[in-house]
Amino acid sequence: MEIITDGIDINNGSLDPLPIVAEMPEVDPRTVTDKLKVIIVGAGLGGCACAMAMHYAGFEVVVYEKIKKFLRLGDSLGLGENALRLLDRWGCLNKIVSIGNKSPVFHMRRYDTGEILATQRLLNMAGYIGHRGDYHQAFIDRVMELGIPIHMGTTVARYNEDDPSVTLDSGETVQADIVIGADGIKSMCRELVLGFTDKPKSSGYACYRTYMPGSNLKNDPYTKRLVEKDCMNVWIGPDLHIVQNTCKDGEEFDWIITHKDEADILESWSQPGDPKEAVKLVADWDPTIVNAMKLTDTCLDWKIVKR
Repeated sequence: MEIITDGIDINNGSLDPLPIVAEMPEVDPRTVTDKLKVIIVGAGLGGCACAMAMHYAGFEVVVYEKIKKFLRLGDSLGLGENALRLLDRWGCLNKIVSIGNKSPVFHMRRYDTGEILATQRLLNMAGYIGHRGDYHQAFIDRVMELGIPIHMGTTVARYNEDDPSVTLDSGETVQADIVIGADGIKSMCRELVLGFTDKPKSSGYACYRTYMPGSNLKNDPYTKRLVEKDCMNVWIGPDLHIVQNTCKDGEEFDWIITHKDEADILESWSQPGDPKEAVKLVADWDPTIVNAMKLTDTCLDWKIVKR
């Protein structure tokens, strides 16, 4: 057996140094200064968050979004402390905090009398609660500030798994090192990865929810207290609970009631509901929140599903 140590041939007793020939690795066609390229499909909250995360991890990022222009959709959304730590790292914490509910606490109330059962720091429970559309716009603004291109109105027609790339509806194929699908509840990417149609399953629950001007409530003796300043209340009852949130110093108000529901409908962010049906569920509850629901013109009916 031949032994070579530090370039000295021990077998022959020679102290003459021998040349050490190292095996050279294959040369990557990219230079060491090149960044890995990431394509993100979808510029929703998830896609924008992913874009910021990948940017700060040192990747070259580009985003494709089929919608031409986002509207201020949705209602209240809470961002907790773990999310806030990431947003601080990504440079948009101050903007997010300026949007959210400024109340330091929330109240847990008895369903029928409105009696306060417990008070807790709002940040511990739900974080900063604001309008989803405002948060989304803040995410988009930060992505663009970072110089990450967002191609709006551009549909990805096909994911090319064997050759990391996407084909756009224009026929153009765009190459990348990594392709990330953040393409929503009707994701084409998810089914490609899983290898089967991933249909939603009912959780047995749904929620009626709405977002409306606080001015709608200012003339009612029960509800006006809910829009005097930022606040959050939760009414807990048998098989039901209602969450109420007031933002922008009383300018905007929303409520959400979660209830049992076995109805089978298509998964949707915009399924219309009937506020009168929501009121029927809680007709004998605290009039503070019931009157607010009665003053509601429209609401959504979200089926809570799982996969």
